[in-house]
Amino acid sequence: MRVTRRPQVDDTVRRGEFPRPTPAGILFAASVAVTAMVALQPSANLLIIVLGMFVGALAVNFGAGWWSLRRLTVQRVLSDSVSAGAPHVIKYRLRNDRRFSGVYGLRLRDFVTSSATGRTYVVESFVPALPAGGDIVISTPVVWPQRGRLRFDPLIVETRFPFGFFLKRLTLSMRGETIVFPALGVLRRAVWDASRGIETSGEGDGHATRPGGDEVFHGLRPYRPGDNPKRIHWRRSARTGQIYVREMARPRLRQLWCVLNTHLPQPNDVMQDRLETVISCVATVVCDVLERGGKIGLIVNGEPVLVSPPGSGRELRGRLLRELAQRAANTTDPLDVCLGRMNWPSRWRGSCLLFTSVLDPAVTRASNWLTAHVGPVSLLMPGAGAFDSLYAPRAQMAS
Repeated sequence: MRVTRRPQVDDTVRRGEFPRPTPAGILFAASVAVTAMVALQPSANLLIIVLGMFVGALAVNFGAGWWSLRRLTVQRVLSDSVSAGAPHVIKYRLRNDRRFSGVYGLRLRDFVTSSATGRTYVVESFVPALPAGGDIVISTPVVWPQRGRLRFDPLIVETRFPFGFFLKRLTLSMRGETIVFPALGVLRRAVWDASRGIETSGEGDGHATRPGGDEVFHGLRPYRPGDNPKRIHWRRSARTGQIYVREMARPRLRQLWCVLNTHLPQPNDVMQDRLETVISCVATVVCDVLERGGKIGLIVNGEPVLVSPPGSGRELRGRLLRELAQRAANTTDPLDVCLGRMNWPSRWRGSCLLFTSVLDPAVTRASNWLTAHVGPVSLLMPGAGAFDSLYAPRAQMAS
């Protein structure tokens, strides 16, 4: 696969081009012309025979490949699930409807344009021979370097059979699309570790329960300096003569929220790379949680705003990955403003992972809003210890 410019084509479904001479064909034609001039001399009967053979070779090469392409049918088969950086195959099904002659030396060039970058890639394949009435399927391995929507069109089939003097080309307008999911990395630990834990009396905020009542009684333990006096269990303390405190536990929440901040006040290449890393991490977390049978929701700011309620299943996995694949950086929709426009139902409460590529006051305000309306929040940003201990790209793990 290589990068090139996309050829301009119209809406014609099938268009054959007039055979064009190749450099070898031009050289051979020049040799034929010189032979013809010499053959005009008297007593050059042998040269006339040689000239006839040369002209016949040109005629056969001109028509053979062209006629063989006229009854050729090509179909493209795209994969439904494709991730950036992961190898997969594109399949082409070729059928030769001619009854008596085969097709030889076919070269396929499929032009693919990325909607995100505008780059055009060429996927090349080669078929040595396709017999008369034959039907084959070829698989071409490719690796897409980045996520996003890819548009396929056109598909060009070429042959130089039999002698390579003329290039015969068939242009097929076979429009197709596929979504390349974000690159999936490796989680160093289970994401549930970031959303549950035990908070004792000395680690709290000075209250018996957190806002929203998301703590439950875990047990009693002896008092330690710095513990919250409001959590002293006076009955046990009076009975034993030693001060005991209630230890509160944050129960494991059965649903997890991933909040992705795509707002970049001043986008540059470094920030774009950090955002790509963050999006890959979110995609990896989504896949991990769903594979473990958990429920996960997704919030993404930008245009349009995405709010996907917590759910589970393979269908949700594909839908969330498609959304992440097409998200770009935005400069007009800070996360705190986006969240402030929402009316949050109480049934959506859960643990929250806040992913961002930049830490600014808007992210801090968004974190406070999520803590008050959703549940406990873990802030994850590339370069921070919490992020690096959670996620690693596959290339980094391989090295």
